[in-house]
Amino acid sequence: KDAYEMFDLEQDPSEQRNLLYSVDGKLSGELQDKEVQAKFEELKAEIVRLQHEFKDDGKYADSATWPKGGSDGPFDDKQPAGEMSVAEAIVASQSH
Repeated sequence: KDAYEMFDLEQDPSEQRNLLYSVDGKLSGELQDKEVQAKFEELKAEIVRLQHEFKDDGKYADSATWPKGGSDGPFDDKQPAGEMSVAEAIVASQSH
């Protein structure tokens, strides 16, 4: 809840560099970039619009409020596929 990430997927398809935060977790100086700031504000406004449209009251935004077993259900029958990049995970998920 209220935790944002923003990536340039053309320049950083593996989502390794969050444009909003520096490595130490503090607001990035790059957020001062007017283009990044404008896009971030536009995207936040779109999130609010979609929440209203789909009547998302934020009930499950905090993991402490998730139903027992997680927000989507229990996953006890699933085995981890190991560590992989986002691109590798997408490919792996499409092959099943």
